[in-house]
Amino acid sequence: MQKSITSAIAALFVLLFLWLSAVPLLSWYEYSSNEHQLDAAVQRWHEDGIEDYSFRFEMSAYFRVPFSDAVQVFVRESEIVDVVNDRTLAKMLDSQYKGIPLTVDQLFQHVRSELASNMKTVDVTYDEEYGFPSKIRVSEGESERDAVVYTVTSFEQL
Repeated sequence: MQKSITSAIAALFVLLFLWLSAVPLLSWYEYSSNEHQLDAAVQRWHEDGIEDYSFRFEMSAYFRVPFSDAVQVFVRESEIVDVVNDRTLAKMLDSQYKGIPLTVDQLFQHVRSELASNMKTVDVTYDEEYGFPSKIRVSEGESERDAVVYTVTSFEQL
């Protein structure tokens, strides 16, 4: 009886060890898969050589975001030239959107940075035609209150 209890405890420790060893590997696999998707999207984007474009950008979260209205972003030679509030049609000042990823390259950098953080869940949808991130959802927990969502729509080459 004592020998079977000892064997059962030993087997339990082996299973626990295997499970604890597998969790980081699964996390690495998910990161690797997401990184691969990101690399493929970046390559697709750069193959087209698009430097002049516009799109509608929206940022949403449970907490207050820097701007609550959607904006229209205009990019020339891969640099932001105008950001216009969709509702008021007013041009925004640089200081109003500083630090927010508003070019496709900045969106890619943002995704890469968030993927590198193992403390966050990052879900990305890429545009099928051009490869840019059309929706990025970053969450530090399971609740919608923990999520920030960036959405890119109405993309046009200029």
